[in-house]
Amino acid sequence: YPVTEFNANPSANLSSEFYRTATILRDIVMVCMAMRYSEAIAANGNDVYHYDWNQTILAPRIEAFNNVSGLGVIHTSEFAPFRPNPGDWALETRGTRLWSTFASLGRPGLVEKNTFQRFDVALRRPGRSFVAGGPNVGFYAIDGPKSTAVVARQRLRERCGFLNSDEVIAQMEF
Repeated sequence: YPVTEFNANPSANLSSEFYRTATILRDIVMVCMAMRYSEAIAANGNDVYHYDWNQTILAPRIEAFNNVSGLGVIHTSEFAPFRPNPGDWALETRGTRLWSTFASLGRPGLVEKNTFQRFDVALRRPGRSFVAGGPNVGFYAIDGPKSTAVVARQRLRERCGFLNSDEVIAQMEF
C-alpha cells in the first residue's frame, strides 16, 4: 500500500495517508477475508459472486453530516434515496433487485428481473468481480488485460494475497 498510490483531497482536508489507511481497513474488514472465504466455498463446488460497488447515492448526506467530501462509496450506498437523480434511482432499483433475486432464486443477475446484467459466478473463471454502478458496470477480471481500471487499481490479488497469508493471519490472530 505505497502512499504514493493514493491521492490527497486538499479541498476536503483529506491526506493520502487517510485514503491509504481507509483502503487497508476496507481490505482487512470487508474484502480480503470475504475473498478467502469465497475461495474455500468455491473449492467445495459452490457458486460465489463478487462485486465492487462503484456509485453512491449517499455522498451529499455524508458531506452534510461530517462536513467532509470525497469519502467515496460506503456500505449500503445503494439504498438511501436522498435527492436521487435518474442514475441513482436505476442503481437503487437494480441493487435491491439484485439482493432479492439472489435471495429468492440463487442468482444475482437475471434479465427478466431488471437486475445488473452479466453478473456471473466469480470463481468459475478465477479472479473476477462485478462492478456495480458508475460508468463501467460489468463483469471483469480483478487484474490483467481483461480488467478495468476501477477494479485493477484495487490490486486485490496482490493485497489480499498478503493480508490472507498465513503469517498475517497469525499476527492478526484470526
